[in-house]
Amino acid sequence: MKYNKEEIIKKLELQPHAEGGYYKEIFLSDVEVGAYKSLSIIYFLLDENNFSAFHKIKFSEVWSFHLGNPLTVVEIENGILKETVLGDELNNNTFIYNVKGGNIFASYVKKGFALVSCFVSPSFDYKDFYLYKREELLNLFPNYKKEILKLTRE
Repeated sequence: MKYNKEEIIKKLELQPHAEGGYYKEIFLSDVEVGAYKSLSIIYFLLDENNFSAFHKIKFSEVWSFHLGNPLTVVEIENGILKETVLGDELNNNTFIYNVKGGNIFASYVKKGFALVSCFVSPSFDYKDFYLYKREELLNLFPNYKKEILKLTRE
């Protein structure tokens, strides 16, 4: 069955996310790991007009593709930029991808929309979330100007 973006946002009760896109927390473990819960999971939806801007979080985030068009995760790890495409085609895409904690990353959809789930362990906490400013990243990684201009808002 085909769904459009608006139907999914309404049915899943997604809300705008600080980094871009729409989300809803769907699971927060009751098991504690220090100051954190052991696991949090969100639905996350991006469309061709709404990217996820470059940011980082403290812990690893596992992305799991559900439906829609391919989504590209752009990641800077140890100063090296790489792109990973999540989607439903086995030939060129992956269904599940792990962004290592502390890596700088962003994501986008070229056409249509994509719905994924993001799993963070220990759990996501906004105190561990850092949204990069354009100038800051351009100073750190001038060789990636094209990607930084595309995936930052200010």
